[in-house]
Amino acid sequence: RETVSEFYSFFIVFVGVGLVYFDSIFYKLVSPMWLAGLGVWLPASMPFAVNFDATILLNQEWLMKCMGYLTFLFEAGFVFFFWNRRFKFALFIIGLALHIGIYLIFPIPQFAQFCIVLYVLMLPSDVFNFKRVINWFALFDFSEVVFFGIYFSNSVHFCLCNNCQRKKAE
Repeated sequence: RETVSEFYSFFIVFVGVGLVYFDSIFYKLVSPMWLAGLGVWLPASMPFAVNFDATILLNQEWLMKCMGYLTFLFEAGFVFFFWNRRFKFALFIIGLALHIGIYLIFPIPQFAQFCIVLYVLMLPSDVFNFKRVINWFALFDFSEVVFFGIYFSNSVHFCLCNNCQRKKAE
């Protein structure tokens, strides 16, 4: 079985997200809005540029400034911390949260979806071990299942593992 080095998926994330962040920092370093911590607040406060009214969040100055500075620092440090294994999970969580926020608030879902998919490439390959996931589901008793309003009793047993002790449905 051939395997592909994780380097290639990380490289795609680095180019697709990291270099875009790095490029955006040069604008943010000279922007008074971003330097004041209002880089997230301004576009989110324009009614024509958002999906829903987030006034309750936008009126929390400390929250908006924290989010603005977090975004600024995250994008500035991404290319430097990306290759260090200790920071990968933190970068994944923060980046995923930022892009889920973009997906929910701004009318540019394809951009957010693209970045979220790239962030999934940062996960270790163990996460995609589907055999382990199937075995995890085998721990649960699905003997009484309601599926689209149809009740299945003990007469039907869905066995997801090879070493199941219960008699399989015939």
